[in-house]
Amino acid sequence: MTPLELRIVAEALSERERREWQRFAWLGAIFINCFSKKKVRPQDLVPEAFERERRRVTKEEAKRELEDLKKRLGIKQ
Repeated sequence: MTPLELRIVAEALSERERREWQRFAWLGAIFINCFSKKKVRPQDLVPEAFERERRRVTKEEAKRELEDLKKRLGIKQ
């Protein structure tokens, strides 16, 4: 697996997890709003899931992240 492919897989998994947290926040907000006078927005419950801002990664950070991901996935090279 090339570094680019590994990065694409990691981003896809991260995006999937973000969407799951969004669904959880929506469900929680709906449930809370049924029983509370104060209205809650999903963004109030899990604000990180709704942030679309991406930070710029330096070359050294990218290399370190790649090595950590390889270790976790058990890829040797």
